Amino acid sequence: MRAGIAAWRSHTVGCMRLCDLASRLLSSPFAMVVLPRGCAGCGEPDSVLCADCRALFTVWPSRQFPGLPGGTLACARYSGRARSAVLAWKDHDDRECDTVFARYLASAVDMMLGRIGAASGVSGVGSDHRVTLVPVPSSGRSVRARGRPHMTVLSHAVCRLLCGEYGYDAVVADVLTVARHGGRSVSLSSAQQRHDRMGDRFRVRGRLHDGCLHDMGCRDVGVGTVILLDDIITTGSTLRGCADVLAAAGIHVSAAIALADTPPRGGSSRVS
Repeated sequence: MRAGIAAWRSHTVGCMRLCDLASRLLSSPFAMVVLPRGCAGCGEPDSVLCADCRALFTVWPSRQFPGLPGGTLACARYSGRARSAVLAWKDHDDRECDTVFARYLASAVDMMLGRIGAASGVSGVGSDHRVTLVPVPSSGRSVRARGRPHMTVLSHAVCRLLCGEYGYDAVVADVLTVARHGGRSVSLSSAQQRHDRMGDRFRVRGRLHDGCLHDMGCRDVGVGTVILLDDIITTGSTLRGCADVLAAAGIHVSAAIALADTPPRGGSSRVS
């Protein structure tokens, strides 16, 4: 029995490594010459994301959200070609979308920080003010299936843009982890069902002391303005669960940013 389990584990690890190698080869410049790619949203040849599909990521749907002063802001509506592009990146390992999506998320963060500043009576968040990006975590099972923690990778790309091109003092605090697997939120049937599943799903793997967040890498991260980064907003239950567990640890989230937003029934989201 033990020999069988060991063989199965070895086979699984080997398959994952082969899949990761294949993904790297297919995303290499050489592969682009031999096997030209298509747009992640519509399939138009020789484009990571064509001009028409890029325009879908500048819609900026937003919501008011209990407990988040800035509410939520997304780049696109989760439908049609925008949905196809997000799923190609998220579930089908289209890593070339990282750079494109990072730019739209960085724009959304900049827009949100301007709103937060305006609401507090100032022109915006200054470059000397710390901006902490907290990626919404995936379960270990999802990370293994995808080959990487996709939101953590994207959050670091967004952080580099915020620091290098927007002039913010931004950091990534990867301090949330999934304590248990609660099912894919987009596959659950109701808002209440999603909320119930989120109950104790998340944990904070750091601590707050003297205004600094000590993460698992033993860094001292001044908190400043905390923003959650996610891929898709459905009912908001995942964001609520993350914000609640962070608040319990003394870390108060100001807003949440996502690639795409699925408006809840009743159309309570608005376009900026």
